[in-house]
Amino acid sequence: MYTKLAHLYDWTGVVDFSIDIADIIQQTAAQHGITMPGPLLDLGCGTGETACLLAKAGWQVIGVDWAEAMLDEARRKVAEAGISQNIKLNVGDIRNTRLSKPVPMVYCVYDTVNHMLVAPDLEALFASAHRNLPPGGVFLFDVNTEANFLKFWQGKDKDEGPNVQLSFEASYDVERGRAVVAIQAAEHTESQLVMTQELVTEQYWNDETLRATLTGCGFEVTGCTPFNPSTLELEDMHLKTLWVCKKG
Repeated sequence: MYTKLAHLYDWTGVVDFSIDIADIIQQTAAQHGITMPGPLLDLGCGTGETACLLAKAGWQVIGVDWAEAMLDEARRKVAEAGISQNIKLNVGDIRNTRLSKPVPMVYCVYDTVNHMLVAPDLEALFASAHRNLPPGGVFLFDVNTEANFLKFWQGKDKDEGPNVQLSFEASYDVERGRAVVAIQAAEHTESQLVMTQELVTEQYWNDETLRATLTGCGFEVTGCTPFNPSTLELEDMHLKTLWVCKKG
């Protein structure tokens, strides 16, 4: 949903998750003595929902994303909220981000890490976070669990809202740990019906691989916590894991 359907991304439910994760980012910052205004680096900022919440709270945020269409949505939000003084948005490869000077905290949320489909890309992303932190700097990210992929990334589903219908067809290859969802949108305009398709692919990374890759990049893991968005009542499983690391 990162190019053709970027304008519908927030509609799929990420706003509620952003509220949860923005609170967690601020709590984690406080626990590590990181104070406003930061700045904070958002790797894979997407439509900027989390970055905008943090900017409204008083943080300086640098957002990086490869998808220009997603950044267009983020820029629109920044302009509407009047917070341009607190946010800088850049198009770029989050695996090779190089700021002019380090920031005290880097975060990478919305299962962006799962979009790293091969081990070299995963390592490059973690190295990118490490590169932009000072010694003792904090890196926070979330990943989808395999339980998430098994429950929600298989079969067909539909959703609809004002003037739009979305259909999803997902599959998860357990042996490869590879999840794919084909998304089709039917949007009704005043004059026509517009059909658009996108494909989203994610990779399941187990805890052992994540921990080994983080350690190899020079991080010390300080937290690995099961997490469910507050809008979902699930007692028997967790959909995400939150990782907190410090640069050695």
